[in-house]
Amino acid sequence: MAKRKKDVAPPELADQLRKRIDDCQWTPAAIARAAGIPHQRVLELLKGKDIRVSTAGKILVALGGSIEFSAAATAPAEIQSQASSRGVT
Repeated sequence: MAKRKKDVAPPELADQLRKRIDDCQWTPAAIARAAGIPHQRVLELLKGKDIRVSTAGKILVALGGSIEFSAAATAPAEIQSQASSRGVT
């Protein structure tokens, strides 16, 4: 089995983000603007491509919600700290 890059969001997190994006009825461009990321990153996520944990976190914060996922085992300490300070669990 190929090794995954350690800063790539786990598939379960990406799947949950895609569902939230579908449910929110925002355009990919609106999500990208709200998250402060390139529009292309949102499109890549929607197409099933890998995204970074930090990008997933920015999208999550922009959507104003939470996702059931424990980032403690996979996210770098910096991302965990940022998420905690924003009330994201």
